[in-house]
Parts: sequence; C-alpha cells; structure tokens
Amino acid sequence: MAGNDMTRRRFLKTAMAAGGAGILASCGAANVPAQGGQGGQGAPAASGAITLDVLNENWGDIYNNLMTVIGDEFTKANPDITLAWNFDPDWSTKLATLTAAGTPPDACVMRAAPLTTFASKNALTDLSPLLQETGLTREDFITPLYDGAVLDGKLYAIPGGADYFSMYYNKDVYRDVGLDPDKPPTTFAELLAHSKEVLQKDTAGDIQRIGFNPSAGFFPHWAYIFGGELYDAENRKVTANNPANVEALTQLSAYVKELDVNKLAAFNQRPGTFEAGNPFASKQSAFIFDGFWTYEALDQHAPDIDYGVTFWPTLKGTPADRANYMIDGWHYSIPAGSKNTEAAWKFIRYAFIDNSAEMGIKTVNGTCVRSQFQPWEE
Repeated sequence: MAGNDMTRRRFLKTAMAAGGAGILASCGAANVPAQGGQGGQGAPAASGAITLDVLNENWGDIYNNLMTVIGDEFTKANPDITLAWNFDPDWSTKLATLTAAGTPPDACVMRAAPLTTFASKNALTDLSPLLQETGLTREDFITPLYDGAVLDGKLYAIPGGADYFSMYYNKDVYRDVGLDPDKPPTTFAELLAHSKEVLQKDTAGDIQRIGFNPSAGFFPHWAYIFGGELYDAENRKVTANNPANVEALTQLSAYVKELDVNKLAAFNQRPGTFEAGNPFASKQSAFIFDGFWTYEALDQHAPDIDYGVTFWPTLKGTPADRANYMIDGWHYSIPAGSKNTEAAWKFIRYAFIDNSAEMGIKTVNGTCVRSQFQPWEE
C-alpha cells in the first residue's frame, strides 16, 4: 500500500482552516476520567500498583469506549498497571499546559504536526533506543506513519492507528435517482456527475439532498490525488501553491460555488456522520469519505441502510492512481518528565507493537505493523 508522508484523521478535519495543514492537539491529565468517560477520576490503583495517566483525543463515546478495551487487555496481562484515560477534544493544549506545570501525562496520543512542535521544545521522550530493543526498524511499520513520528533523526512516537480511507455510497439514493447501485464513481469527474444527479434543492434553494459533500478538511487527500504535495521534506518548505494543489482546489471551489457555500453551510448543521439521524443514514447524502470505523456508527444508528464501500475516486480511476492516496493516522508518545516512563513504554509496546492487530480489531483502528496485517485483515 502506498501513501504520502502525512498523518492524521483529525489533522485533516482542521487542516483547511490553516490553509491545508492543520493541527489537532492536546494531551494528558492530572484529573483523568473513568474509562470511557469524559471527566472525573479514574479508579484508584491497588496498593503498590501503578496508574498510568493516558491522554487521548476525544473521538466520541463509541470510539472512546472501544479504545479503553486495549487498556483493559493490557491490565489483565499486567495486573500491577492500570490506565486512567482522559479523552480531551483539545488534547494538545492540555499537554502543553500540563508539561509547563511539570505534571505531564505518562503517555499521550500524538499527531505528526503537533509532534514537531512538542519535540522541538524537548517535551517528548526519544523512543529510538526503546524501539531498537524490539529489533524493529522503520520498514516494519507503515512508513508514512513512522516517518511522521521522526524529527531530526529521532523517533518521538510509535505509530498507533493508520486511517485507510474509502468512499461509502448510499445505494438507496442511487436507486431513487435511477443510478446503478452497483456502479459507484471511480473518477473525480464521475463523482461530480453523480452528485449533480443526486442533488435536490427546495424552492428556496436550500439543499435537501446532496451527493459529494466537499469538506475542507479532506483537501490534502484531493491535493495528493491530483498529483500534488503540501511539503518538501528535503528543503523543509511548505508547497501549498503546487500547481496540482491549485488545480484540485480550483475544481473543488467551482463545485462549492454551484452548491452555494451558504446553503452548504446550512445543510451541514445536520447531525454528523457518527450521530443518529445523520444525512447518509437518512438518504439526505449519497457519499461519505471516511475509514472502516464508520461501520461501527452505521451499525448502531442505521442498521437497515443499504450502502456500498469502494475506493476513493481518482483522476483516471485506475489502480495505479491509488499510489497517490494519503494515509492518515495517529501515534503514541511518552512526554518528557513522565513519572512512569517504563510502565508507559510497556503499555505502548503491548498495544501498538506486540498486539497491534488485536488493538486494531478491538478498537476499530488500522494496525501500523506490517507483520500483523494478515490477522488484522482476517
């Protein structure tokens, strides 16, 4: 599987606001919530045991609750270590605050963009010597995720979950407008053509049903699909004005203009993809661009929906085009000053290296360890 050297699900969501490369950040907690919760205090540890403060992004109850599962499995294997989770929507600010106060979490989620900031300020532990003890190297991981954890030759995080994106399409909507439910678009041009057939507006011009809903956060994906890039790693230079990036944005902007950006903004006030009554589940939207974790939300909120899953459309619709796909994802780091570095590394190695496939299966995430792809896929 090929991919570009960029990472992160939530990075994408905020990327556009910062001109195509955003940061979703924040970490750790002194006041940590009970597992699966949003606040409060974790269960007290037994006498002499270690409680790890773990800071994670807030992915919503469905995915937060799944994330705690791998922590429970780790504690079963290591009864002297328990995890106290803190799911924070602004984890990077939390991490910065706790680090400045000298009370960083023991382990925390990390993304490539904020990693650069924290590592350059010596706020993260260099994990290179610890990884060397495992015998694994860069080539043993999904390389775009691994490379996103390296700064100046030092490894500041372990790849946690890889986000392999696909296109979900609503077969019910296809039938409603006379499109073949077994022939989703394979090219960008077909995607726009199908979307125009699906589009419904009322007499006031308000969108009642949409095809492709252009999200600013997914612009980096389209930039790469169009053959562009956003960063020249060798020269450490942002390449936002790459001609292919400009072409992608030009075509996306033209489509948004047809929809009317104000009408689109009003339509997007509806529930999100992972909430009950979302437009995809209620036939108000024909497409979702997201990862395999979407299954979980659709199973819970729309068990009767008829949908298909296929490759993200490209320019030519050929398998060769997929080399331009962007692999997003997240990492795990140990903040500098962690009071339980050894136990934190033990958890990170257990969850994201030794049991990466199990972690992916139980938490609905993509393994980043190549040797564990087969059990994860099965």
